[in-house]
Amino acid sequence: KLINPMTDDHECVRPSLIPSLLDVVSYNLAHQNEDFGIYETSDININNKKETYLGIALTGEEKHQGELVKVPYSFYSLKGYLEGIMSLLGISKSRYQLKEWDLGGIELHPGRSATLHLNKELIGYLGELHPSSYPTYNIMNHKVYVMEIKLSTLLNLVSGSEKFKPISRFPIV
Repeated sequence: KLINPMTDDHECVRPSLIPSLLDVVSYNLAHQNEDFGIYETSDININNKKETYLGIALTGEEKHQGELVKVPYSFYSLKGYLEGIMSLLGISKSRYQLKEWDLGGIELHPGRSATLHLNKELIGYLGELHPSSYPTYNIMNHKVYVMEIKLSTLLNLVSGSEKFKPISRFPIV
């Protein structure tokens, strides 16, 4: 609990980004916006240690080729975003792994979710929100996929630099 909060709604430090993202999903679904993805980066205090986290929520369908092709979001959509983030930061696939979901807290579907480990350290999770959580956030008849990763760990990670290969002085003719 904060000593001097800005508002009464924000008097407690949040332990996760996902509940606030799900509130935004609920608001948008209530206003007939059914196909979208949102993200948030923010600092979270856990055990008196401040860490930067990235949270993502997806629902509905992803539009390809303008709006000609619509593909429903899935666990693999989140996995694709994760792989894109790791690739952008220069983290090879051999340094991280996804394991079967075995955590409490945010209720994720056990067969459609995973934990993210980097060098044997738990740094996040991703998956489909369990249907029993839908009434809590007023999300009915919509599958919602969420991901939360410890971004500060990824940004502080030393990754291999790209090797430059000089252009040949005698190009192939």
